[in-house]
Amino acid sequence: TDAELLAANVPAKHRGSYGCWEAHRAVAANARAANQATVLVLEDDFEILPERISSGRLRRVAECRRLLPEGWELLYLGHIPMLGVPTSCTALWPDIFRTMSGCTHAYVLSAAGQRHLLSRSFVDAKARAGGRCRALDFWIARAFRQYAVFPQLAVQSCDTPSDIMVAARGAGGRGVVDVGMRFYKHFSIVIELGIYVLRPFLVVVALLALLVAAAHLAIV
Repeated sequence: TDAELLAANVPAKHRGSYGCWEAHRAVAANARAANQATVLVLEDDFEILPERISSGRLRRVAECRRLLPEGWELLYLGHIPMLGVPTSCTALWPDIFRTMSGCTHAYVLSAAGQRHLLSRSFVDAKARAGGRCRALDFWIARAFRQYAVFPQLAVQSCDTPSDIMVAARGAGGRGVVDVGMRFYKHFSIVIELGIYVLRPFLVVVALLALLVAAAHLAIV
């Protein structure tokens, strides 16, 4: 409500972040009250990628979800990855990755994740950040034990871009947001592969370079 926003001293450009944060916490609270072990969370601007949906694919995702380690908190069905590590049922084509990601338009929240999400409100996070307002996914990316389905099954809609981004950047930034979301919708699998495959590859290359350098120094 307006009274809550005023009491929390939330600037107008961050009110979308406040609303998003508290809406997700309300879903977690309802799931906890109903004693739900998991809950599917979908924002109003999510968009399913039908070409990635099949009965076999969904069975595979369900099988892999049961293999997630105890204490997992969040499983993304759609996201923007920043870092990923394979944790898979198969070594050749992993179905689920350990990830650090942005965007919360489509995910499954475990009972542990529900408790974690309810442990911090937008106001709490703002106070801990020295008065700076943060989006929900900024905190989740750094604090949750999160995993992601690969390739992802849903994206944020290009037709109804995030209220958070539009509010933060103003009306003039909407075109930039639209273009970015359209690009991501069509090339998300390429970006996912880049994050999940290229970064581990670069780490391996760096380690090999260190070993070669060490061997060279030992010989000299």
